[in-house]
Amino acid sequence: MPISRRGRSGSTNRIPTKWSGNSPPEAAATAAEFEFHPTQQLETQDDGSLIVCFRAASDLEMAWHLYMWGDKVEVLAPDSLKKLVADNRPSWPALP
Repeated sequence: MPISRRGRSGSTNRIPTKWSGNSPPEAAATAAEFEFHPTQQLETQDDGSLIVCFRAASDLEMAWHLYMWGDKVEVLAPDSLKKLVADNRPSWPALP
């Protein structure tokens, strides 16, 4: 599933995925410019964070894409993806 700037689309997906770009605040602004999936839902929170929801093909595929964001995102669901990336999120000096 390619993650791309708005205007491009991803593939057909199955696993409900929800993650939040919440630290630093510019992560949410950057994530809002991306189209992760054509059916994604973006929910801006009162604290400035952004929750991105869509159905992904697999936890492993999502993990690879989330690693681009390093410790700037938090996986909220599903628990299987949350566990997969919990101890493996690098701290990158830049956002995708």
